Amino acid sequence: MIQALPLFKALVEPVRIRIYLLLKKSPLTVSELSEILDLSQSNTSHHIKALRDLGLLSAEKTGQHTYYGLDARELAGERTQKLLESIAELGAEIPETKNDATKL
Repeated sequence: MIQALPLFKALVEPVRIRIYLLLKKSPLTVSELSEILDLSQSNTSHHIKALRDLGLLSAEKTGQHTYYGLDARELAGERTQKLLESIAELGAEIPETKNDATKL
């Protein structure tokens, strides 16, 4: 189970909220996320690593590509669900999220 404080610390960065919101819709590669977020691949990888270290993301290797998605096992807890709903609501305050959804 993901602890609340580390979750909030990891998601204090708006880019990570954007990544979370994108991955709620579909698993994506670092390359795809970089293009949508208009960030370098190394910067995107840095944010992915922080979310993976938290346990929020899972990775599935398919050939040469690794697809990142939300880890359903870690998100199953009711407390975690409530925390992430609050985080998702904050996404509306990040102007780039509308553009992210269009690019997805």
